[in-house]
Amino acid sequence: MKHTQHGRKSSAGFTVVELAIAVVLSGLMLGAIAMIFDSNRRALRAGATADNLEEQAYATVQKLRTILAPSGKSAISPMPIAPLHTSTIQFQRGVDIVNAELVWSPPERLVLEYSPGETDNGVDDDGNGLVDECRIVWIQDDGGPNERTLVLSSWVSEFLEGEDADKKDSNGNGMAAERGLTFTFDEELVTVYLTLQRPDPEGRMLTRTVSTTIALRN
Repeated sequence: MKHTQHGRKSSAGFTVVELAIAVVLSGLMLGAIAMIFDSNRRALRAGATADNLEEQAYATVQKLRTILAPSGKSAISPMPIAPLHTSTIQFQRGVDIVNAELVWSPPERLVLEYSPGETDNGVDDDGNGLVDECRIVWIQDDGGPNERTLVLSSWVSEFLEGEDADKKDSNGNGMAAERGLTFTFDEELVTVYLTLQRPDPEGRMLTRTVSTTIALRN
């Protein structure tokens, strides 16, 4: 009669218990690997969103530079000197020279306005994760027969980074309660401040603030 010993490996392979342990360990390893891949994927998506927002901010101030550079001190209104500021300006651009005279464009306007679906009420009306967000609008031939409107950027914060509606200089830049798009002037120079915001794929709020100083036409 042959005798067998239970609970020991045979020459054929593993016992049922050992196989079960191996399956569990393999499952845990695969789960950990999947979590790492998912974490990396989310980090890449968040990083891409942040990079896109920063690129959008710099591209927007470059557009504003291109629009305003052909203008001049006599062709812009209002022109508040810091610490005063404005988020809307009307202006004309030098577009041609005829008989040694500069030809100005019809009146144009740069406006910060609330995005469609949003109102100034402290609520995320359109459900996109932002409260009272704005957009920058360029109006050409303002009030004229050929009036045309172009949106230069969305995702503009209601106030510049670090500011709010409390009428104080919360971000310490010498101005109080400045908007997400702010213009201020000094002689033939205009400084533009811009803050963009948007949530990343994980719902975390991203903020990018940029500024540029533009020399106006004499």
